[in-house]
Amino acid sequence: MIKIDKILFTLIFVSSVTITILFASDIKECKYDYSAIITFISVIVGFLCTGFSILFNSAFIDSLYHIKDDENKQISLKHRIKNYFLFAFKYSIFSVMILLLYPESIDIYGLKLWKQYFVIPIVVSNSMLYLIFINYLSKIFIKNKGKS
Repeated sequence: MIKIDKILFTLIFVSSVTITILFASDIKECKYDYSAIITFISVIVGFLCTGFSILFNSAFIDSLYHIKDDENKQISLKHRIKNYFLFAFKYSIFSVMILLLYPESIDIYGLKLWKQYFVIPIVVSNSMLYLIFINYLSKIFIKNKGKS
């Protein structure tokens, strides 16, 4: 991911965690349907996998291999797209693992961390990650429209 996207993603994640902590007493009383959230993230991962396979099996991706990235001249646009896909895959899998494996609450030195505290940051950050990713892909497709 490019630097501005990393900063934006980090800001969104930190702000959603902050909002969650500020309203922790209200969130603790909420009962989430974790299976629906996991399904939502899994469907997005499925779309990513489909997009990844279609894009990387097309002739268009070969033209991106010869175009240097604007942000980092050492890599091509093909490598930048691959990096976005990998980050999105890893973050989504990490999110699902947190929601699946984290117990209802953990008591750490008197501080009780409820599973509900992770729901809003995970959903918001996953959604933001995909919006950043789709925005980047659309810029590439519009910029290199006639070059395939």
